[in-house]
Amino acid sequence: MYRNYQARLENFIAVAADPCSSESNVQIAQKVLRYRNKIMERRQALN
Repeated sequence: MYRNYQARLENFIAVAADPCSSESNVQIAQKVLRYRNKIMERRQALN
């Protein structure tokens, strides 16, 4: 499960960084990565 999550995360990072990606795909990837960062911050705050 973690490998699948990690692969998806790496794909989102690649899409966000790829200058050939469409603007909408870049925006979606950035939104996913921002959401992930917020979740990680919340988890750290709880621990």
